[in-house]
Amino acid sequence: MAQTINLDTSQRVDITCRKGDTFDLSLTLKDNASTPASVVADNDTFKMEVRTTDEEGDAYANGNATIILSTEDTDGSGDTKQIVVQDSADAAFTSLSVGAAATDGVVRFTATAAIMASTSAGLYVYDIEMTDNSEGDKVTTLIYGTFKINEDVSV
Repeated sequence: MAQTINLDTSQRVDITCRKGDTFDLSLTLKDNASTPASVVADNDTFKMEVRTTDEEGDAYANGNATIILSTEDTDGSGDTKQIVVQDSADAAFTSLSVGAAATDGVVRFTATAAIMASTSAGLYVYDIEMTDNSEGDKVTTLIYGTFKINEDVSV
């Protein structure tokens, strides 16, 4: 009798967006009782990366998995590839925002229209990770999938 334990609780969610449009993705995180999670009170942090492939690779460019967009500020060459992490009131999630931001469980990932305009249309992969600092920096991948950027007509 085969038995397995699957510790991968992440969900596949494919994203399609448009080059040159503002990217704005909101997630509402809830606990096991369907109550909005207090991500701010727990000082949780979030990371989102969009890459050319899910193959192993160094950050930003080693020929395998180039980072296209990230919650990291730059790609090392000074080119901004920024995705901003905010709460539902548009306050940035930082360690300084604990207790000051909304506690409705909403986490927003945004990139400006200018950032999206400078990003090449194509098919990529992404994931979003949460680090739960109240549980000894426990990292959990929340969602992952393909990240498709459609070409825009207006320039």
